[in-house]
Amino acid sequence: MADESLPLEHSFNVESNASPIDPIDDKLFSSESPSMSRRQLLNFLTGSVVAITAGSILFPGAKFFIPPSEENDSGAVLAKDIHGKPIPAQQILANPPGTRALIAGLAGEPTYLTVQEDGTLSKMGVVDNCTHLGCTFPWNEVDQQFQCPCHGSRFAPDGSVQRGPANRPLKLSRVWVDGDAIWVAPWNDIDPRTGETPWWVNNLNHSQPTDAGKTELAKETIKLNESLSIATTQLSPNQLKQAAQAGYQSVLNLRSPNEPGFLENEQQLVKRAGLQYAHIPVNPAQITDSLTDQVLATIDQLKEPILIHCQSGVRSGAMALIFMALHEGMTVDRVLSTGQQMGINLDAQPQIKQFVHHYVDAHRQAYTAA
Repeated sequence: MADESLPLEHSFNVESNASPIDPIDDKLFSSESPSMSRRQLLNFLTGSVVAITAGSILFPGAKFFIPPSEENDSGAVLAKDIHGKPIPAQQILANPPGTRALIAGLAGEPTYLTVQEDGTLSKMGVVDNCTHLGCTFPWNEVDQQFQCPCHGSRFAPDGSVQRGPANRPLKLSRVWVDGDAIWVAPWNDIDPRTGETPWWVNNLNHSQPTDAGKTELAKETIKLNESLSIATTQLSPNQLKQAAQAGYQSVLNLRSPNEPGFLENEQQLVKRAGLQYAHIPVNPAQITDSLTDQVLATIDQLKEPILIHCQSGVRSGAMALIFMALHEGMTVDRVLSTGQQMGINLDAQPQIKQFVHHYVDAHRQAYTAA
């Protein structure tokens, strides 16, 4: 299905299913082939001013030809096109889900923005610089990959490495929409793809000031896979902000309002951070099949990645392990062993561990058949 291309004055490029457009035309081209021609790269980056070829001259050099970006107090910049003009959010959001628009981000870095299935922009911008030697690359709609034409590196839609020689995921930027403005900011917190401090943060000059509080959330979370993480404590207001900064899309709270330390305004804080929120009180002494059904259905409906929390991580860990066992076809013994290796030990709560056994054994056949 052909996508409507954005006018050149509003974006670098929009990757879609449309047939390639002659780059001489005053339109954005779309690539379906695994690589991009020199002529396309030339027109893509500069029109008639700056010439860059894949593998020889890196795009960051082009930032000297781009007018300074408007910046806010936190260091975020407005997303702009190659002419230095701010790009209205409606121009990109008018395109079909799955569209990838290439804009000038931080310091003029070419950055892919993604239109999600719900018609919003992904909070993760993927920087268009191969982590092997810095070549720029196109998005291949057919293979659903970023494919570097220089030495053959392949990256998943989220920028994870699928094939070398690149051995590091693509750099991320934080993206959000305010009114009709698109803002792009540094991603200096935990990389949601690896659960670790991003490599580009590790490479920063250590003399630069750092915010020690940014690691607070990471110390209290266990990442089970790319979709699910659990917190081993009640999340504080600051940690909820960090969850948004770390790339989480949703928070699921399993605590009861009558528990000591329950955060009364958690829903408001989560929504203010731009995340989805769900609250299903789970009493550890009264976990039932029907309640677990509700929790699993909610996990299925929330945007990923999801951060689940209770008070100590036992309830949230149990529910996450049940979800993993059923959706990944794991036996209960294997999923419990996997959880224990990750730090989810249910031995201190034998009734919950017994319930995990019961629920997985009772429902695994139905999930496998489905």
